[in-house]
Amino acid sequence: MRTTLAILAQDYVIIQDQRSPHEVVMVFWITPQLVGKQPSAEKAKQILTDHALVGVVHAKFDTQGRTNFEKANAPSLKTLAGRQIKQLTSESISPAAQGVVTVFQQIFTKTLGPMGQGTKWYVYDGKPISSCGNGGFFVKFASVEYDYKTPIPGCPKAK
Repeated sequence: MRTTLAILAQDYVIIQDQRSPHEVVMVFWITPQLVGKQPSAEKAKQILTDHALVGVVHAKFDTQGRTNFEKANAPSLKTLAGRQIKQLTSESISPAAQGVVTVFQQIFTKTLGPMGQGTKWYVYDGKPISSCGNGGFFVKFASVEYDYKTPIPGCPKAK
C-alpha cells in the first residue's frame, strides 16, 4: 500500500487515549490536508485554515457492549506558548464554515457509528494554528491536556 501525504496527516490528527478496556477518549483535529485535491475542495481547505475544527468524544462501554457518552464541557485550546485560542460560536462563523462542520459530523456519524454520533464538534479561531507551520497547540479535554505539534506529518517539505 502506498502512503500518501493525506494518510500521514490522518494518522497524526487522531488522538486516542484508551484509559481502560472500558473507557476511551478521542480527539480529532480536521486539517486542510484531510480534504481532497478536487477544485471544489479549495473553499473547504481555506475554511479549515481560518478555523480549527476539533471533535471530541469520551465513551465508556458496559459489560453488554453498550456505549455511554460522558457529558463534558467544550475543550479548551491554547498555543504551545500558553495563549488561549478563542472558541467560536455557530453565530460567529460563516454559513460556508458551518457547512464544513456539518459535512464532517455526517462523515463521522456514518463511518464511526455510535462513536461518530457521540463526537461533539467545536470551532476555534484558526489564526494561531497552522498545520504546516512551526508550533502547535494543546487541547484540554476530560481532565487531560493533549498536544499537537506542527508541522504535522503529511505537510509538503520546504524546499
